[in-house]
Amino acid sequence: PGSYPYVTIYTPNATSFTSLSLPKVTTIGKYGIKCAYVTDLSLPALTTLSTYNCFSEMKITSLELPELVTCDSGSASGAFGSFNLLTSLSVPKLTTIDGNFYSNCPLLTSVDLSSVTTIGTTGYSFYQTKLTSLSLPNATSVNTSHICDGSNALVTVSIPYATSVAAYAFNGCTALTTLSLPAVTSIVNN
Repeated sequence: PGSYPYVTIYTPNATSFTSLSLPKVTTIGKYGIKCAYVTDLSLPALTTLSTYNCFSEMKITSLELPELVTCDSGSASGAFGSFNLLTSLSVPKLTTIDGNFYSNCPLLTSVDLSSVTTIGTTGYSFYQTKLTSLSLPNATSVNTSHICDGSNALVTVSIPYATSVAAYAFNGCTALTTLSLPAVTSIVNN
């Protein structure tokens, strides 16, 4: 009850199916949700997301997942990878993200990652997003190579408690003017 490890909702041509509410789903695994015309999604009880490109075909611009704690795509594509229209995501309880979390979310400008303590060791977590600032106030390490690669709008990064950071973490961030990493004692080559 409440956990659907292989939930798959696939409606590629249902143009009138624009709103989806799954109030009791706590886990989404393997195949995710592929509903091309959905513009409104509610998953208030979701705690675990274990798939890649979970919402990539949706027309959602903003998403709140207030109870999400665990997110691991187990893939080269992140859980929110290729979510082409997403501009804002709130995941205030999430503690761990995989290496390609938001890879290829070209319109992402706002994200709440206030509880994240761990970021996966490989990948392009915020590759080519439109974030102007990135704050990871509780992260203790950022060992993901190319975490923000190609995020040309990124101006400010603050990760006050990270003791290590990957060598190419901010490669290609041409607008970056402020990088605050006061606790870093080692640069890691991944």
